[in-house]
Amino acid sequence: MLRKVLSTIVVFVCLVSGIYLTACCCSDDDDDNNDNGPNTGLTIEQRLADFEHLVHMVNKYYGPIAWKEEGIGFDILGSASDFQNRIFDTQNDLEFLEIVFDYIANFQDGHTSFSLPSDYRASLDFNVDLYEGKLLVDTIYDQSLPLEIGSEIVTMDGESAEEMIDRFKMYMPSGSDLCTRRWATTLVTHRAQQMLPEITSGDVQILVRNLDGGEKTVTMTWKTSGTPYFSGHYDNPFDQTGASGYDDLRDRLQRIELPQTRRDFLINLYKYGHRAPSFDLPAGFNQRLGSGTDEFFSGTYPAGGKTIGLLRVPKMYVNRSSSLETLATEIVELDQITDGLVIDIMDNPGGEVDFCNYLSRYLHREQFAQVLFALRPTMEILLSIQDALETDMPDEIRAYYEYLYDQIYEAFTTDKTLTDPISLDYNALGLMMEPARDDQGNPIGYSKPIVVLINELSISGGDYFPATIKDSGRATLVGKRTAGGGGHIVGYEYELPYTEASISLTGSLMVRSQSESGSDFPGSFYIENVGVYPHIEYDYQNLDDLLHGGQKYVAFFTEVILEKINE
Repeated sequence: MLRKVLSTIVVFVCLVSGIYLTACCCSDDDDDNNDNGPNTGLTIEQRLADFEHLVHMVNKYYGPIAWKEEGIGFDILGSASDFQNRIFDTQNDLEFLEIVFDYIANFQDGHTSFSLPSDYRASLDFNVDLYEGKLLVDTIYDQSLPLEIGSEIVTMDGESAEEMIDRFKMYMPSGSDLCTRRWATTLVTHRAQQMLPEITSGDVQILVRNLDGGEKTVTMTWKTSGTPYFSGHYDNPFDQTGASGYDDLRDRLQRIELPQTRRDFLINLYKYGHRAPSFDLPAGFNQRLGSGTDEFFSGTYPAGGKTIGLLRVPKMYVNRSSSLETLATEIVELDQITDGLVIDIMDNPGGEVDFCNYLSRYLHREQFAQVLFALRPTMEILLSIQDALETDMPDEIRAYYEYLYDQIYEAFTTDKTLTDPISLDYNALGLMMEPARDDQGNPIGYSKPIVVLINELSISGGDYFPATIKDSGRATLVGKRTAGGGGHIVGYEYELPYTEASISLTGSLMVRSQSESGSDFPGSFYIENVGVYPHIEYDYQNLDDLLHGGQKYVAFFTEVILEKINE
């Protein structure tokens, strides 16, 4: 009976939103330009249908709609008609796809992505990134190339480095401009048509500036693979009967990480998500974890008459449950043998809510506030929870789903666009989290000073964890403001009916217990776009650290942790 009532409600809501979106996205010129001519792919009507379908999905599932207008000044639904009008002038599918990428880029959201069904790639045998505002070579795969680490890429086929980055930003949006710009550098030497519609091939002329200031022009040939994207003149929309979201409800709600296609592509950034630190280890370092099947990297080193612990957490999830026990045991042992701990979460692509909280529990000796989520309420999630409740499950999981259901149902039936802030960790349904304890109830987490290394590529779970530990006052954050990926993601495969493209959307907003203030945002409890600001800023993207294995950075954060130990 309850399902029938909810179904009636959602039909009414969809009808109302459909009326609004049709007015927003459709034009009186629908019968103009009906036929694109031969070999141009989709018709204008089909392109319009895909775009309108996208806007419908955003209207239904996207959590931060109101925040984007308030926080960054972009009216997602109100601006849709402007982008729709541009579609009438498109001459081919690639022009249309550029408009879709442009629309999504304006969300400034690292979790929201648009991917084409193409495996076409073009690459060169080196990587680049931004250092001190310049596009520098930091990885060389073919040692015969006339390049050196630190070489500056000035132009490619006459296009300046700055022009390339500005152009590629549209395809790699995130919550902060600095993260977006660094992500965009991956497209300079690695072009995946999944996220960049243009087809790259042939030779490229590269103007290179050497470390000594001398310049030279180098000719290279793009290595290509796969099949370029193309679309047909379909009479009917793509059959979506086989399309699906994520079946596992708990996994779906836990996902605070980059979309899979983007995460896989960003491996082209120097040591992005790698297990080992990106800097050379300090003198006297004694490695503990980080070989074989270990998912974490750790060790100790002497400095200033003290023993410093170093723990690298490359991602906010584990592939094996045994890794959780390994992590817990390591933190407890480090508490016994060190005077202070440095935790490196730079370049962290995120992971799962419960892992972030698990890690935090082993770093506190008292209760602390977790980051909560304001969810977009939908009929889909209500029915998924109801189905889950009809199966056998442990009592604590059942209590978690019942709690979620009540919160989402209340928001859905009272026409709220977001729920009140709620927990997505079944271990703690309220705001407060308990520290890790032994069998006798004694807290066993790390008890000494902690420094956490963050940067502009720490995103999603890489935002969540430092927000938690900063709000509790437990650690000192060193580095750059995190990327501002503040929500969980909802992914859909082949969701657009004609282009057969995949999209992911942010389904919620992370809500902190403490307001964050910085240069770009005067004060907000949200993480989306705001990110987490460090207590002490350090820009690791500098030439000296690139050329010398991060020695300056290691000395810097070592000095910080020693100061905290000696306070």
